Amino acid sequence: MNSRIRRHLAAFLAMLTLVMMMGITVSADSSAPDYFDFGETVMKINAGESKTITFRTPYNWTYFISGATSKKTYLSGNYQSGTSQITFNIGEDETGKNVFFHFYVDDERVHSKDVHDCVEIYVQPPKNATQVAPAATETAPAAPAATEAPKDVYQFADGCKGYAELINDGKIVMLYNEDGTALASFSVSNNGLMKLTAKGVVTNDGNYFDIGAPSNGKVNISESDKQVMLVHGFKGIYLNGTKVDW
Repeated sequence: MNSRIRRHLAAFLAMLTLVMMMGITVSADSSAPDYFDFGETVMKINAGESKTITFRTPYNWTYFISGATSKKTYLSGNYQSGTSQITFNIGEDETGKNVFFHFYVDDERVHSKDVHDCVEIYVQPPKNATQVAPAATETAPAAPAATEAPKDVYQFADGCKGYAELINDGKIVMLYNEDGTALASFSVSNNGLMKLTAKGVVTNDGNYFDIGAPSNGKVNISESDKQVMLVHGFKGIYLNGTKVDW
């Protein structure tokens, strides 16, 4: 009988040890592990390149960027709960040395809008930065400068100016100041992010982005980006003609 008890006890202890080891193995790389689980939270990416990691969260989420200078630096993701792949894209013209992607819970099941975590990117020089082009033997005539489509410049409530552009294949609206620095962004989802059409700004007791989409959906914007929008006089959007406040 004692021998049988000892065998059962040994088996139980072995199983307990295995469970504990598994728990250690899958522990979240996050400062808010109950909300976000990243594959890694600090990484190096060359300018002009991207990196994809596995991301787990039980809640819908949103994000914003700080430290970036390029309009082509952004995050690709589905903003939905569950396990998914997210891609950090660094613009080839990115000059920021440290770019921070701030993640926020954006889910009605979580009352606090301040649950936050961050992924830091150490931006490395592009791989071809050290390549030296051979000296030209003859000066070729200069090509005419490309003309960029004019942007609709908005007067902000605080007296500054800026404009908005669609990025991430038209699925994110990014607000910039007049110098081209990204300030805040939002998207619209309905079973995934939708491709949007920016039609301008409607003034109706404040400024509203006039947005077209394949269908109505949920506006995704972080609490911090919402405050930035409000400070600059933007109170929400007109989605397919329907007024939606932040």
